[in-house]
Amino acid sequence: MLNVKRNKYGYYVGPTIFTGVTPEMTIYREEIFGPVVSVVKVGCINTALDLIRKQEFGNGACIFTQNLGYTEHFIKEANVGMVGVNVGIPAPHPYLPFGGIKDSHLGTNKVQGKDGIDFFTQNNSVRRLIP
Repeated sequence: MLNVKRNKYGYYVGPTIFTGVTPEMTIYREEIFGPVVSVVKVGCINTALDLIRKQEFGNGACIFTQNLGYTEHFIKEANVGMVGVNVGIPAPHPYLPFGGIKDSHLGTNKVQGKDGIDFFTQNNSVRRLIP
């Protein structure tokens, strides 16, 4: 059941978890921004990575495991902008760059971290000869 709320501006969906999601579903194929997560259960890490590689979006993915080998393999092979390990996507932290890759990325910068500072910084080059 959706967590639908209403305020003076209209309706919105509150924090919602969709379980039992499969690659054939619209919610799997479209990128949703908001407090929404789609849970896709797979039988093995290679199946998960294959699904991620085939996805046109690459904002983020997370893995829940106690296996350090799976963790390192997932981080290296996930092909997304953000990886969460035993947590959701780490986007809310100001010291981490937020942004995806593939069709989840617009422009040349990430929103936070060093890219965010660089975006709002004007650099000057100075050449000075002192006699």
